Order: sequence, then structure tokens, then C-alpha cells
Amino acid sequence: VMASGSYYAGMQASEVYASKASLIGSIGVIFSSANVENLLNKVGVATQGVHAGEYKEIGTFTRAWKPNEKEFLQNLVNEQYQMFVNDVAKARKLDAKDYKDFAEGKVFSAQNALKLKLIDKISTIQQAQNRLMELSKVKKAYWLEKSPMERFIEKATQSVTSIITQAFGYQLLMR
Repeated sequence: VMASGSYYAGMQASEVYASKASLIGSIGVIFSSANVENLLNKVGVATQGVHAGEYKEIGTFTRAWKPNEKEFLQNLVNEQYQMFVNDVAKARKLDAKDYKDFAEGKVFSAQNALKLKLIDKISTIQQAQNRLMELSKVKKAYWLEKSPMERFIEKATQSVTSIITQAFGYQLLMR
């Protein structure tokens, strides 16, 4: 997956390669927060704190956003989104006016990302490593591999995240 922030970080590379099973894109900006005020009230939890600055509590989860806070956040998100779109357009030599084609938050298959010019080539990891060695003029590279424990933790995290997402989505549908 090369999406959102990871796409932003990698799009400046001289060449962007992806495997055929990759998901690429999610070019957009989001700021979200839950409002658990009613839940806290039901269980008898009151929050407290001190702050200085009108917007210091912006995005808090203990109450609904005030209209001026929501407006501020929306303006901030819009500004960041425009920067993201312009930076993608510049890095990938695209027309920013065509942003709806590539920057509406969609995730694309490698094939579609290639058509949209978000990547340069669909390849295997070996092909990408060979090209990297060629570009960097490295004669012998040592590629670090994840340990079995790192792979286990990664798989477990993905599984737990998937289960939580599915359960949460199911609960939302049931309401």
C-alpha cells in the first residue's frame, strides 16, 4: 500500500515502482475526531483541564466542535489538500486542474495508478531492487529483511485492525 502520507513521501522519487497487487493513492486530507460526550455522561465521567488560546481544545473528543472550530479545521484541511494536489501534480508531471482524476481520496490498483501516471512501472521487488542498484551505482547491496517476529506482529496488527474495522462498520450499519 502506497497511500496518503506514504504516497506523499514517495512520489518525489525519480521513479516509482509498485507490485501488481499494490494499492496506490488515497490522495486527500482528513481530520476526524469522535464526540464521546454523551458516553462520558452516561458512565459518570467528567473531564477537566486548563488551556490558553481559543483554539487549543480544537478537535477534542469530549464535546461537539464549535462552529468556528469546524470552520477553522475545514479551512486547514482545504489548504493542506490544495498543497497535496499541487505537489502530486508537480512531482508526477500532471495537470492540477485534473485533480478529480487522481486526488479525490480514491485508492487505485497498480494498473490504474500506472494509467493515471501516479507510478512509473509495475514490477517485482527484485526488479525494483535491481533498478535501484543501477540508479545508485551500488555493486552489491545488502537488503534487510523483516524478522519472523516483525512479520508476525505486522500480520497480527493487520488482522486485529481488520476485525475492529469490520465490527465497527457492522455496528454503524445496525443503527
